[in-house]
Amino acid sequence: MINIRKYNWVLYLIGVLISIISNFFPTIYSTQPIYSPEDFFLGYFFGFEFRGEIGSITFSPILLAVSLFPLILLIISIVKISYLSLKLAMGKDVNPALFLIYATLLMGAVVSYFLIMTISSASIADRIYTIWDFGNPGFGLIGPLIGAIIVYLGYFLRQYK
Repeated sequence: MINIRKYNWVLYLIGVLISIISNFFPTIYSTQPIYSPEDFFLGYFFGFEFRGEIGSITFSPILLAVSLFPLILLIISIVKISYLSLKLAMGKDVNPALFLIYATLLMGAVVSYFLIMTISSASIADRIYTIWDFGNPGFGLIGPLIGAIIVYLGYFLRQYK
């Protein structure tokens, strides 16, 4: 019989890879009828918005500033989960609670990005509109949540006897 605990580090790496890949996808995309969905992107490490026309890329220091904190949380959690899972793959002893802590930090990064973008967009528009009135969450926002859930799954399978 295969020992699940011996190979569950693969689940941790899969969760991290999904989180890394999702950082290259938009977190929010436009749902306005005047724009097509590929015309408006926001991401964790983007300090600009793209409207689809040539020369319409505008730098926004506010967007960069509000997305910097969640990006730092994402980077820290991704690096630590990767390090711990590779350490586990080499057969070294790792405290399993650390996976829970960093997966929670990964989820916290997404939740903080969601809240920060909601609050900052409402304050810019004088509380009339938020970014969610004209945008939908993209894979960049959902991917780290999926990655964190996979890390949680790996943790609970590790507890399985």
